[in-house]
Amino acid sequence: MAATLSDRCIGCLLCHMIGDQLGAGVEGFSAARIKREIGMVRDDIKAPHMGIPELGPRIHMYTDDTNAMLALANSLVVNEGLKAKHAAQSYAQFWSTGVKRGYPDSAQANGSFANGGAMRIAPVALAFRDASDEELYEAVRMSIISSHVHPEGIDGAFVLAKAIILALRCESIDTFDTSGYLNTLQSTARTTSMQNQIKKLIKFYMDQADIDIVRALGNTFQLKAIEAVPCALWVVCTGYREPEECLVRGVNMGGDADTVAAMIGDMVGALHG
Repeated sequence: MAATLSDRCIGCLLCHMIGDQLGAGVEGFSAARIKREIGMVRDDIKAPHMGIPELGPRIHMYTDDTNAMLALANSLVVNEGLKAKHAAQSYAQFWSTGVKRGYPDSAQANGSFANGGAMRIAPVALAFRDASDEELYEAVRMSIISSHVHPEGIDGAFVLAKAIILALRCESIDTFDTSGYLNTLQSTARTTSMQNQIKKLIKFYMDQADIDIVRALGNTFQLKAIEAVPCALWVVCTGYREPEECLVRGVNMGGDADTVAAMIGDMVGALHG
């Protein structure tokens, strides 16, 4: 039986959190280093987290990826809708709890092209699941405007939000059309750079190694939204029937492991519930 909408919304946020904390211990590791030092990450590992090594090894703790996502979800619930100023205040409130999650030092003055907008966008996708693309884009833009105004940063969040919504709408995994999924997302993207990245995904052979895909899409740390989101899309489109394996693959690709796995969790959670 297909999962209910409620199940899928809950699954989206929970799988985000699971992917985030699964990847937290190896964030910044290369795929080769993960294989050499750990073998295969299949469960949370005790290790220092990127950005806060002085705190020593931690385990079963999510990072800034989930903290920012929860802050946005909180703002949407409190206001029964999106208010950009309140969302920004909520980010600050969740940041200042005293629990260090590995946030970057600051936002960039010219607007970040990084994946920080996309990593938190799942609640907007769920709340605006029936919106037009224009309404969705504006909701995405306003929800991350306090830290991400670069067109690529916004577009990465927009494409991921659309990907989550398409997964929510899919009747079952048996009707999930990966080709149609990617084609729709390519036509949805607003920047040429994201359109070109998704075009690459469409042309890749399904049996190509994940690490080869990571390299083909850009920097192996996947800092840019136009790198991280396509990496997550690749894993989902080639492994969507096994959501747990999707998260494992996302982490073991290395790089920004927690963020890519969180994005994968957004989509497989929305698809499976």
